[in-house]
Amino acid sequence: MDEQTMTPVIAVLAYRRAPALNRLLNALDAAHYPDDVQLIISLEGGASPEVVALAKQFRSNKLNVKVLEHDRCLGLREHVLACGNLALEYGSVIVLEDDLLVDPFFYQYASSALQYYDDADLVAGIALYKHERNEYADLPFTPMGNGYSTYLMQLACSWGQCWSKKQWLKFKEWYKGKDHAYLNAIEGLPLAAKNWPESSWKKYFHGFLIETKRFFVYPYEAYSTNCSDEGGEHISNGTIFHQVSMGSPQREFVRPIFVPVSNTEVLYDAYMEPIGDFVWRSLGLDAEKVEVDMQGIKPKKLLIRKQYTLTSKKSNNPIRAYEQSYKPPEMNMMFPVPDSKSMSWILAKSVDVKENKRIIRSVESYSYYVGINLMSRTIFKMFVASASGVLLRAFLGRIGIK
Repeated sequence: MDEQTMTPVIAVLAYRRAPALNRLLNALDAAHYPDDVQLIISLEGGASPEVVALAKQFRSNKLNVKVLEHDRCLGLREHVLACGNLALEYGSVIVLEDDLLVDPFFYQYASSALQYYDDADLVAGIALYKHERNEYADLPFTPMGNGYSTYLMQLACSWGQCWSKKQWLKFKEWYKGKDHAYLNAIEGLPLAAKNWPESSWKKYFHGFLIETKRFFVYPYEAYSTNCSDEGGEHISNGTIFHQVSMGSPQREFVRPIFVPVSNTEVLYDAYMEPIGDFVWRSLGLDAEKVEVDMQGIKPKKLLIRKQYTLTSKKSNNPIRAYEQSYKPPEMNMMFPVPDSKSMSWILAKSVDVKENKRIIRSVESYSYYVGINLMSRTIFKMFVASASGVLLRAFLGRIGIK
């Protein structure tokens, strides 16, 4: 692939969060671009007067700015889809909701990635955001390095994403006639995603990825972060939990080295579970024979589609055992241990795996993921000092620690 890059249009969705929009527009104005880049500020029908005024007053010496006012309230899903449709007119699009913050080099990364993966049928979209948390297991997430700047995961990105015309057309064709009932019948769609509201466009795109066996490209270095400001449609009170680490704005831009789709050493599925060649080579088994359930959140009906399961669930007849000694979690597959009470993962026949009624993680297991020794005397004293023993047990039970 040559060094030519696409020049995607930038679409910013805005509704009622003027301070958030102002922060994003300032970040966009500070970023680096080629000539003639179009910015479209897409205003939801019924946008607040402050947001409308901010959008219309915004000026940039770097961007051609256009304000698009919708005459009715589209709702988040329809609004995102309308912005995605801009890829059909401009050839490609970067979609940003108003509560995001972008890296100064986000445009170079996005346009280069779109160009590199333009002919890759396996790729359904490009993420600017990097995940540091498994949103289904509510645990920290660190992808294994693969020697490149990107990796593939079967999870749609909603916190800074871009699509080429080819990618968007494939989704649009699949999307026709799909409804909530259809999505909830997709066996591989995580239960947490099935519980997302019908207003979630990401739920539909997630279903598309699973059914068509496609992936999103994710960067190891974040080019966007999600501030989740108060007033959002799905997170009304705001949260800091979706913030991820960003690079220094003053650094020099290093051109990403994109992982070829033919390199399947590191891959992640719709549950953010590792399914790359590293796993199968470490286990000594073919991918067609093993379902990976290291977080222990996949339903058993999903597990029994394959002969074996690598899981944190229990079995009376484990074939192999692994402890939580190395990171990322799949690294432990290189070091099986004798069966013991301290084992954290097992390889077992899928029919022998016990279904969890409730996910309960030990203190040691939770400590492994969060990188804090919850058994330490200092941490214990902090909890005891701030709550009674009853409240302490309630707190630990609430976050799934026994």
